[in-house]
Amino acid sequence: MQNLLEGEAEAIARKAIEMAKDGDMAAIRVCMDRLASIRRKDPIAFELPPMDKARDTVAAVAAIERAANMSAPRTAPAFDDHAVAAAGA
Repeated sequence: MQNLLEGEAEAIARKAIEMAKDGDMAAIRVCMDRLASIRRKDPIAFELPPMDKARDTVAAVAAIERAANMSAPRTAPAFDDHAVAAAGA
């Protein structure tokens, strides 16, 4: 079963993308989840402030949070279930 799926992975991926482009919400979700998981694994480069004392960890955590928020994938409003439903899809 694994070998059969591996041989068809590209065709399955292309079909999922095609279905997503046609507005299939389940296919859109699968594609977006895959894109988001790839982004989550990417390293984030940022500088930590000096940490000499325990209280300096607050600034360090804030720097980490800023870096994570800046690199977080943004879902386009068109992919939001409510926006698609409002559009009549």
